[in-house]
Amino acid sequence: MSPQTNPAQQHGPPAEASDAVRRALAEAAAAVSSVGKDDIFQVLVLGAARALGVDLSFVGVLLDDRSDVIRTIAVCDRGQVLPNFEYALKGTPCENVVGQRFRYHAEGIQALF
Repeated sequence: MSPQTNPAQQHGPPAEASDAVRRALAEAAAAVSSVGKDDIFQVLVLGAARALGVDLSFVGVLLDDRSDVIRTIAVCDRGQVLPNFEYALKGTPCENVVGQRFRYHAEGIQALF
């Protein structure tokens, strides 16, 4: 399967997603410019999820003492901010991104991971 036919191998959004990505970035920039530093990531994940039409959006950071675990700093699921959590990178889409390059998975995330 070529990168063009296998979404897991795409290194950037497909051409038809570029307008949505630009809109999402513009909306996110506008939203975060009007909030305080304590709320910036919550606003970012809410705006990104809404603009991209996805259920789940989150921002996470690698733990200082472990490079194989992510701690979220903002989580949004279906428009609701949720408590942060930690998870192991192994077997997740994030494992394919951390320290590498952008990946875009348009569909089938559960089947892939």
